[in-house]
Amino acid sequence: MEIDTERRNCVLLEGQFTLDCKSKTVYSVTVDRSGISYSPVSCSALRRTGFLRRGVLASASEEASRLLFSDIVGCDCQRGVSDEDISVYCVIYAYPRRQSSDSDFVACRTRVNVNLRFDKWPTYDENFQDASLWRTVISCHVQNIDIEPIIGKSSNSVRDCEDVL
Repeated sequence: MEIDTERRNCVLLEGQFTLDCKSKTVYSVTVDRSGISYSPVSCSALRRTGFLRRGVLASASEEASRLLFSDIVGCDCQRGVSDEDISVYCVIYAYPRRQSSDSDFVACRTRVNVNLRFDKWPTYDENFQDASLWRTVISCHVQNIDIEPIIGKSSNSVRDCEDVL
């Protein structure tokens, strides 16, 4: 039983991203078998990872968020805002369930877009390849296609999933 729980909740992908082209706050993003979690990274963690030059300390109002795959309706890769921009955005579309009152949990749903900015590589094509891996893993889980943990590495199970998509 513990093995099933551990397998179900293991990390599939993780990384650090800004969530749009204007934000300088860096978020730690984790994809596991049930959803996507993202939370602001502290300033001391940014120093260790080399993100300090473009990242800033998260404000006190920003907190951890989680999207369940059951609430995600799609995922797409998009080009940056200009032709010179080498960034690729993995856009996740979701309608998470929110509690509108003490007793009504399911009724209140609003659209949420999460834009993961991939810009760590020197070319658009490399950033696109990295973002496409995330899109594939997320899309597979939205469609209930089980894949093995890859933590940023390509594997046969991801290629099999890409064939289905």
